[in-house]
Parts: sequence; structure tokens; C-alpha cells
Amino acid sequence: MRILEVSCPRIPCTTFQGWMAQAGWIKRFTQAGRSGTYLRVIKPGEIRAGDEVEVVHRPEYEVSVSVCFRALTLEPELLPRLLGAKALPAELKERALRRAG
Repeated sequence: MRILEVSCPRIPCTTFQGWMAQAGWIKRFTQAGRSGTYLRVIKPGEIRAGDEVEVVHRPEYEVSVSVCFRALTLEPELLPRLLGAKALPAELKERALRRAG
């Protein structure tokens, strides 16, 4: 069994916009609020389309990828909620601290 951990939301950048070759793509992506996620490999193995996904652990704090993405982009009032997210990468926690002021 492969084990993956959600590590943080995928936040659009100019490099990705350049790859998409669509003017205004970052703004549309952000406003849609459908960030997607980056995954950390805990136990490696092969994963194929159609493989079953099972959630084996959900942290006790209530910070979803969606909340994290919205806090870091369009809803800064959510930033304080990120500070209790233990699995959130240090870089994103630091950004949340700076922006929350």
C-alpha cells in the first residue's frame, strides 16, 4: 500500500501561467478557489489511474487545503487558522504569520 500525505495547496505562479500560455490565468485560477494539492510520499509505491484512495488519518485541527488556499490568496481573515496546522510547511506558516500581522 502506498501512503501519501497532503502537504499544502498548489498556489498559482507566473511560471505555471507561462506554461498555460493564457493571459489572466492566475486570476481565474485563484478566483475559482480550486487549488489542488501537493502530496508528500510517506511510503513509496506505484499509483495508477483508478486506484482506490482511502483517508487513513485526518488531523484534529480544521484546516483543509481549501481553507489554506483561500487564506493565502483571497480571504486573509482565515490566516490565523493556519497557525495550528502542524503538517503545513514552515514556509507557508511563515507567510501566514507575516500576512496576519
